[in-house]
Amino acid sequence: MDDARWERWASATGIGFVAALVAAYAIAPRPPKLSDPAITVADYFTHNQSSVLAGTVLAAGVGGVMLLWWLGSLRLFLRRRGSDAGRLSAVAFGSGLVALVILMQIFAIRAALAFGLSGRSIRRSRKASTPSPTPWTR
Repeated sequence: MDDARWERWASATGIGFVAALVAAYAIAPRPPKLSDPAITVADYFTHNQSSVLAGTVLAAGVGGVMLLWWLGSLRLFLRRRGSDAGRLSAVAFGSGLVALVILMQIFAIRAALAFGLSGRSIRRSRKASTPSPTPWTR
C-alpha cells in the first residue's frame, strides 16, 4: 500500500474509536446517577453484567487500539508538517496516551464492578442494610 492509502486508514481509525465509544455506551442501559443509593448501583451492575462487559471490551479493546493507532498517525502527520523540531507532535502524542490511560482505568473500574458484584453479595448487603428489631436476631 502507498502512503496516501495508509493515511486514509489512519484517519478512519480515529472515526472508528469514536464509533466504538458510542457503541459501547449504547450497548449498556443508562447507568444510575451518582446520587443513587449504593444498592441501586450494585443492582445495575448485577443485572446488566453482560452488556456492561461487552461495552467495556468494545470500548477498551477495539477503541483503545484504534485510538493508539490514530495517535501514532497524528504524531507522524504533525512531525512531517511541523517546523518546531517535533515538539508539537510529541506533546500531542503524550497527551493522547495520558487520555488513553485514563479511559482504560475508567473501563477497568466498570469491568471490576460488573465482575465483582454477584447476587450473593447483593443479598448480603441488603440483609446488612435492613434494621433488625433486636440486636440478637441478626
